[in-house]
Amino acid sequence: MPKAAFPVITVSGDAETCGFEYGEKCRELIHLSLESYKKAFQEDLKIGWEEALTLGKKFLPAIEKYDPSAIIEMHGLAKGAGRTFEEILVLHVKTELKLASSIGGFNCCTTICVTPEATSRESSLIGKNWDWTIASQKLGVILRKNRSDAPSTISLTEAGLIGRDGFNSAGIAVVANALISDNWHIGVPLHIVIQKALRASSMNDAMASILSADRASSNNYMILHKDGEAVCLEAAPSEYNILWAEGGILAHSNHFTIPNPKIKDLLPAIYPNTFTRYHRARKLINNERGNITVDTFKRILTDHFDYPYSICWHPNPKVKSENQVQTNASMIFEIENRKAHIAMGPPCKNEYIEIDCNDIMHSNAC
Repeated sequence: MPKAAFPVITVSGDAETCGFEYGEKCRELIHLSLESYKKAFQEDLKIGWEEALTLGKKFLPAIEKYDPSAIIEMHGLAKGAGRTFEEILVLHVKTELKLASSIGGFNCCTTICVTPEATSRESSLIGKNWDWTIASQKLGVILRKNRSDAPSTISLTEAGLIGRDGFNSAGIAVVANALISDNWHIGVPLHIVIQKALRASSMNDAMASILSADRASSNNYMILHKDGEAVCLEAAPSEYNILWAEGGILAHSNHFTIPNPKIKDLLPAIYPNTFTRYHRARKLINNERGNITVDTFKRILTDHFDYPYSICWHPNPKVKSENQVQTNASMIFEIENRKAHIAMGPPCKNEYIEIDCNDIMHSNAC
């Protein structure tokens, strides 16, 4: 299979320095990301760029209250990339801006994780297929960050975002799935919530960072602790459900799995394959309980049941090209061994590249 790989960016220092180094090293991709979303706002949402920047600033007070260091890091990123802070801010609220205009066209991902009791080597694993528009694949970046005030992290993110799915040196992993519900409002955007949870030094802190946020929108946050516990927080703006791993296994896709009369679930009507992907992931992983390895995860994440709307998602030729969705990346994290396995594009066609993070994994918060 091809060995296509996302660029790897390594940064160190305080929040501002990490942001600046990231912006400087990833300048061209950040420019491309901004141009891509500028076009998407205008063509898909009928929102002009200046209007988008103005709308983005409405989220600033909530972010400043929730995580001031994220603001500092974004300022550094903007300076390093030679862009304005407002432009970097709007990338972090793009999901919420889209939600305000339309509930179509969201990230639709499948996530799985196992704790030691379900594996062959008594270790913890977590994985995800990132399903999104084909055009966004070229914006992916592997960000290795050694911030001086938090555990070191590795995450797969889009250029210009200060963090997303990954794990840290304290043994905490966080991956996310899009959810859509009612009660959207101006608040803390999900990309800011994800990166704060990823900086946590304990499961308690990771959960607290999610549950304490004045969440603007909905998302599922899957958290894995190296010592053998895993949980999903199905977090709507003002409500949440908690789903713990059973028998060492946990899976999720893009619907609320626990009935909650206070939450109106809106995504399944757009992407009903969330139900089949969830069912299929649980079935396949349960079939290998007790013998699960990284290779098991690879087999599950390349599954083609109900192709093209499978766990390994492929474009549907009947859909307009600009709305084509596919698995843009597949990731598996070994948090004890501090290794990431990441495939660029559908993993059935692209090889997983192993990334060893022991050289940057120095926890400053344990």
